[in-house]
Amino acid sequence: MALLPRTNPSTSSPQNQYLFFIYTINNYINNEDNVIKELDHNISEKLHHEKITTKESFKVTLRIVTDLKAELELVKA
Repeated sequence: MALLPRTNPSTSSPQNQYLFFIYTINNYINNEDNVIKELDHNISEKLHHEKITTKESFKVTLRIVTDLKAELELVKA
């Protein structure tokens, strides 16, 4: 049985898939209880950073879409 991370390939980058796979290996399969809190903290920090980066990227994309809609309306007029 192959051990694969459960992610949605359309929304997760290969880097994130790898990160979660390593997290799973280190945390649950190896059962290294002494490092679980540290791993949880590290993954939480990385997820928080990814969340902030994604929000900023979304805001930039939304601005671009808004600008393009305005340009389209000018072209139509």
